[in-house]
Amino acid sequence: MNFAPANVSLGVAATGEFVLPIVTPVTAAMLVLSNLETFRDTAHQAREGKFGLPLLYTSIVGVTLATGQFLSAALMFWCFRYWEHRYRRDLAVENQALLEQTVGSPGEVRILADSDETGLVPKDTVVAGQRVRVLAGEIVAIDARVLGGAALVDEAAVRGSQAPVRRITGDQVLAGSRLIAGALDLEVLRSGDETQAARIAQCITETTMPTPRSWALNRDAEEFAGRAVAPTFIAASAGLVVGDLNTAAAILRPDYATGVGLAAPLETLRDVKFAIRNGAVIRSASAFGRLATISWILLEDHEALHDAQCEVAVLRANRSDENEVLLVAAAAGVWLGDGRGSALAQACRERGLIVRRADLREIDSRGVTVDYRGHAVRLHGDSISGADPLLPLAVELDGIEAAGIRFRRNGRLMAAATVRRLQRRGLRVFLASERSAEAAATLASRLSVDRHWSGMRVDDKVQLLRSLRQNGVAAVFVGDCKAGAAASREAHLAIALAGDDALGWERSDIVLLGPSIASLPDLFELARDHTKRVALARHMVMAPNLLCVFGAFAFGWTGLAAVFVSNFGTSMVYGRAMRSLRVPLPSSADPRWYNDDHARATAHATEGFAVSIPS
Repeated sequence: MNFAPANVSLGVAATGEFVLPIVTPVTAAMLVLSNLETFRDTAHQAREGKFGLPLLYTSIVGVTLATGQFLSAALMFWCFRYWEHRYRRDLAVENQALLEQTVGSPGEVRILADSDETGLVPKDTVVAGQRVRVLAGEIVAIDARVLGGAALVDEAAVRGSQAPVRRITGDQVLAGSRLIAGALDLEVLRSGDETQAARIAQCITETTMPTPRSWALNRDAEEFAGRAVAPTFIAASAGLVVGDLNTAAAILRPDYATGVGLAAPLETLRDVKFAIRNGAVIRSASAFGRLATISWILLEDHEALHDAQCEVAVLRANRSDENEVLLVAAAAGVWLGDGRGSALAQACRERGLIVRRADLREIDSRGVTVDYRGHAVRLHGDSISGADPLLPLAVELDGIEAAGIRFRRNGRLMAAATVRRLQRRGLRVFLASERSAEAAATLASRLSVDRHWSGMRVDDKVQLLRSLRQNGVAAVFVGDCKAGAAASREAHLAIALAGDDALGWERSDIVLLGPSIASLPDLFELARDHTKRVALARHMVMAPNLLCVFGAFAFGWTGLAAVFVSNFGTSMVYGRAMRSLRVPLPSSADPRWYNDDHARATAHATEGFAVSIPS
């Protein structure tokens, strides 16, 4: 940012005001020359019968020349440049920090040579087909296929997984994933800008770094200040009548644009960070505002809606207390990274047992081994990838089989709880299914949606959404925004559900990274909170500026006083937005994996517990 013109203008104006009045004409000439573009845009708008910020700024120049208040004009210009500098710098820094926190990756990767010896090379030099190794605690830098090994992987940033998942031979691992335990040998599929993490980063940057506008910092600022132009002229006309030209100048001087221009992007960046932590990528800065107005949800029938909860069906203990065996199995099951671990934890909660993860000793494709109160506990069985029914597990204590556990799907759809949460927030949920009437009715009943339609093709969804829009109903389309692109265009907002290439779909405003609608209630709550905070920022901008108008009428405040008061209000709005950005955000992720105090909790939870090992 070039401060030279602003500094020179302020210096010359101060010199003319306090030291050498003879340089005042220089100040006037600088003011006119620096606003030639403003004059041209004002004339262009006048020919079109419009008036906006260029006219307001032209009027300010005019009254400044007429009243000689060059110091206030120069100070206002300098403040514009100062806030523009702060805005660009801080937004770039915060955006980069967000990218590093969410989809950041290491600068180097460990290459596997034919001799199996490893060496670190810059990640930018890696190409498809090469073999790399990733160890526990490291972040994956490329999209790859697992060639060997087993690991528990945190994929929250790139797949929206609320809990870590186990990855074994044949699975895909995405850049930005972090290995919690284990190690993986990988074959590179995509690197650099072609990775999923790079596409997420691009979406985040496009959303959080708004395009500069001609007369304000961004579109939010320009639109908000544009609505204040007419009232400002009316108030200035009244000031000219009851006072003089100095009164009118003081009324024209307040800055309605900058405060909102500073706050809105920072609030958006904060909420984009919250959304990505919950598995949703916001692709449009206006998505929050539109989502807050939604009253209907058109939920497309998707395979993710049919996923039923997993539960413990049979626990067979060999001469050991069932509760003890279940607690031991659940402590090890935390490391499984599949639905069986969650089912074991749920069974413990139903019996009033507290589960904490134990220290991992080994992880492989068939199971895990942990250290638990001095015992080696192995939980093993065939690996699963969505199998139904889930395959059984065996529990071994110090090499001796202690129990066998079988699992089943209990018929309760996981999406049903999400639908109920949405309905409690006043939203109506409708199911649009291409299935038969009987199949659609069954799914609708299990989900407890408000209404459903069967045999709906894309054209039917388009017609329904168009009808809702024409009747003033704001509806969101949740589903396949690629095959259903025509339907998503008719919706007030489009949310893409799952799909590895969903980030490339043009007609999606929000992308859910995982095959689940669990984050929808949090997104709606976030959107409503976002609109409240942005509205508060606008009110905070208006308060000092209206005080300037009142001061001009009641106390004869000058334009210089208006500049100070208006910019004080801008600083208050900016400071509040920055504090909001710094507040730690809650996450829906499994707290057993993202709680820094888990080690101490584990120690307390296992005190006094004795495992009965069968002879």
